[in-house]
Amino acid sequence: LIGPNGAGKTSFIRIPTGFWLASEGDVRLDGVSVTRDRFRVQARLGYACEQPKLYADHSVDAFLRFMAELRGLGGARLRAAVGLSIERMGLEPVRRRRIGVLSKGFRQRVALAQALLHDPPLLVVDEPTVGLDPAQQIELRRIISSLRGSHTVLLCTHQLHEAEAICDRVALLDRGRLAGAVIAIHAVGGRIA
Repeated sequence: LIGPNGAGKTSFIRIPTGFWLASEGDVRLDGVSVTRDRFRVQARLGYACEQPKLYADHSVDAFLRFMAELRGLGGARLRAAVGLSIERMGLEPVRRRRIGVLSKGFRQRVALAQALLHDPPLLVVDEPTVGLDPAQQIELRRIISSLRGSHTVLLCTHQLHEAEAICDRVALLDRGRLAGAVIAIHAVGGRIA
């Protein structure tokens, strides 16, 4: 989902994530209505926002264990989920460090890791690379691209080059409205084909 700042991207994704109710219409995930069964929909998705609220005093490992417990995981499933999320996000070097001392890039990875703990079919990611240095942007895009095939990722961004680098399809949002049809894209030599 692409559009300029203020286009309504974040407002739009707050509806399928269940944070806001739609003023009209409905959103369904695998046939389940977010209006009628918000908690069932939320159980099937992971959400990583632009400015994640993380517990700064927790270590990465402790935070992810806590979030896994909130998702109903325990025992061997919890340990496996935390281990897999740490591995996928490249958090092993910082897993015992306090979140409050991590760079913004690593904090974004922690937010993605918590969103993936319960292996949701849908991952919603809002402006994940805003404020990151170029190397961190490239690494985070690589990580998000690696999720292709195991998760559907709804990425919200205002950066066309980010959409080109990560996305298979793009929807353009302008002032809260879909500005055109969903366009299939394929990055070929760094350009949309």
